[in-house]
Amino acid sequence: MLNIATEDVLKVPLLLVAAFAGHTALTSPTATPHTYEQERLYGDNEQDAVTKMLWTLPVVKAVLWLATFCETIAVLSQYFPELTNISSVICPAEGGPLRIALSNIFFIGWGLAVSGAALRGWCFRELGRHFTFHLSLRDNHKLVTSGPYALVRHPAYSGHVAYTVGSMVYLLGSGSWMRECGVLHIGSGKSLVSATGLLLLAVSSIFKRAVLEDRALREEFKGKWEEYAKRTPYRMIPYLF
Repeated sequence: MLNIATEDVLKVPLLLVAAFAGHTALTSPTATPHTYEQERLYGDNEQDAVTKMLWTLPVVKAVLWLATFCETIAVLSQYFPELTNISSVICPAEGGPLRIALSNIFFIGWGLAVSGAALRGWCFRELGRHFTFHLSLRDNHKLVTSGPYALVRHPAYSGHVAYTVGSMVYLLGSGSWMRECGVLHIGSGKSLVSATGLLLLAVSSIFKRAVLEDRALREEFKGKWEEYAKRTPYRMIPYLF
């Protein structure tokens, strides 16, 4: 049976897994499509809000790795005294490192984040070259209806929402570095929260993006898309949306 100390140090590999999963989920698997391929979808309309916010992804990923690094050091400082000096800087709250621990809220957030990232990875593989962070209609574009796309029409967006909510829960919940070390109450901590909050802002725009994408695919594939929509009636969440 694991003792409490051993259980708590197991948080380190879980944090690293979540950070890697998040980094992968927030990194485009393909190069930015040509401008004319994007214009095919938008026409004379303005780009959607999510596309305009893509520049923030490097910032969000940097915050993700920074939080992971700081929490890892804070946990390991309980086992390696040579890390104490660093830990005292990144975790100024008295007794903060001792309060960083595994918790039910961590497991809920972690599970949601990792499963959401895994779903996005599945979508990356299923769509192949058609998966781009910038909305576009590629040359020889195909309507993919297999794999996760047989369940809902925009599963990658479902995965993004799950990852975003989950990451906010495990990074900010009880037992986390941000909460237990008082980071949320200092200037830099508020900046970190603002950066991660960009993800939530993107989530609110994703639902509109799914509608825009459906409209473009309907115009491109016509009857084929209509048949697909009948077989797969929900955009992101079965029985809800």
